[in-house]
Amino acid sequence: MVRVSGVVLDRYSGDPIPGALIHLGPYRTTSRSDGTFEFDVPEGTYILTASAEGYSQITRVVDVVEGTYLTVLMTPIVTLL
Repeated sequence: MVRVSGVVLDRYSGDPIPGALIHLGPYRTTSRSDGTFEFDVPEGTYILTASAEGYSQITRVVDVVEGTYLTVLMTPIVTLL
């Protein structure tokens, strides 16, 4: 098992996004109040998905090795009136 850590941020403001749901293959966690998260997973290639209220869901492929740090930039959903 290797430790994967990272942070979920608003793409435009750079503010952390607390409570984002992050899936790394079959593993899942939620970002903390400062936007950070951690996983302990086997090395390998995974599909990462992240979702948070008010933001577009993102999906990307990541290669995981010891010390992998992921910066997840999420785009706010804009509603035009």
